[in-house]
Amino acid sequence: MRSAALAVLCGLLPALFLTACDKDAVGGGADRSAAARSATATGPVSAVDGRKLAAAVALPAEDWGTGFEKGDPYEDAASDYSVTDASCKEQIGRAPASLVAQLSRYVSAPSPDRQTVDHLGSSGISVFGAQADAKKDFADSRADFARCPSWTNADGTTTDSDDRVVEAPALQLADEVFAVEGRTRYANDGGGLLPFYQLTARKGTNVLTASLDGAQGSSTTELAALVQAAMTTMLVKLDAETA
Repeated sequence: MRSAALAVLCGLLPALFLTACDKDAVGGGADRSAAARSATATGPVSAVDGRKLAAAVALPAEDWGTGFEKGDPYEDAASDYSVTDASCKEQIGRAPASLVAQLSRYVSAPSPDRQTVDHLGSSGISVFGAQADAKKDFADSRADFARCPSWTNADGTTTDSDDRVVEAPALQLADEVFAVEGRTRYANDGGGLLPFYQLTARKGTNVLTASLDGAQGSSTTELAALVQAAMTTMLVKLDAETA
């Protein structure tokens, strides 16, 4: 339900809030192969080309703006497909047959004294071979937020409250988009509820997310502006890779 990056966190930063955990890291540059260029159209995409496309689209830290750094760990290319059950808890579900790649990248913005973290962000992409599967993934995610104002991740370390679907910005390069505001709490952090803002967009057979947590008292308007800029950058990258 939350973005793939911010739904799984561990206590690598003891103050204000935590950096994200991953399972498997991937790297490599983009390859404008024929398969990658066709990734917004209905049809199969190889796992290799899907991973290359994902690596080209998920944002490095510098694309988030001044002050952002790589998270530690930085990338998550886990094959697990997360779903939200009837009790609004994260579970591992059966992935659509056409899902060929997933990748999330984590970033953080330390405070000036580096004793706390002002922002914790993520960008992610799921690459499908069938547009119907991408549409369903997008619709299911939106429906989960609409029915679950409170949500808990699989191991209970992250809990959301006051989640709500809000008016989304117009993104010309996206086929559809929704926005969510809410508050989150990390069990190992010892802090309070932190505001977050998330955008989810679908372009063809690809579903993209960008999400940002802020320190207590952060302006949702500020978070939304940063996330919108991040999502726009990802959509531009996707458009360039699939042109």
